[in-house]
Amino acid sequence: MTSAYGNVEDLLLAIDPHLPVYCICPHVYRESTQHFLDGFPGRVLFAVKANNHPEVLSQIFAGGVRHFDCASLEEIKLVAQVCPGSTMYFMNPVRLAGHARAAAKTLALADNGELTSTVFTATTSCQLAMKIRYRPSEP
Repeated sequence: MTSAYGNVEDLLLAIDPHLPVYCICPHVYRESTQHFLDGFPGRVLFAVKANNHPEVLSQIFAGGVRHFDCASLEEIKLVAQVCPGSTMYFMNPVRLAGHARAAAKTLALADNGELTSTVFTATTSCQLAMKIRYRPSEP
């Protein structure tokens, strides 16, 4: 159920909820993101696990975030759909077998002049290690 109300009080009076209600104020996400980016000099990654609602991701993207920390294949697919052209970081230290390889395929890792090799290694302790060698872009 998606409805628009002027404010949270109007929503509560209209539906008298007995279960939690998820309220999204798109302009607040977008403006807060822009404010943060204006004051932070480094690269900003949004952790999708913090809030994976498509509208929230869309507004954070509209606010200027272009880098997303994804902890699962589902998060990678969601960000790819909602935030086209963004950079996704698969930063889950505990991955299911094959997920790193699937993530690389989903992210279409290919040699674009910077990526020189990708090596996947399964260790005896069933951990998956991913090594990427790259050549940095010219400044």
